[in-house]
Amino acid sequence: LNLFTGANGVGKSSIIQALLLLRQSYEKMF
Repeated sequence: LNLFTGANGVGKSSIIQALLLLRQSYEKMF
């Protein structure tokens, strides 16, 4: 896990933000 947080920390955070946006959109639609 440390490898991901160290090297791909930015990419990981961006993916998490994208998932959160998708989640919010689904909650609004349904």
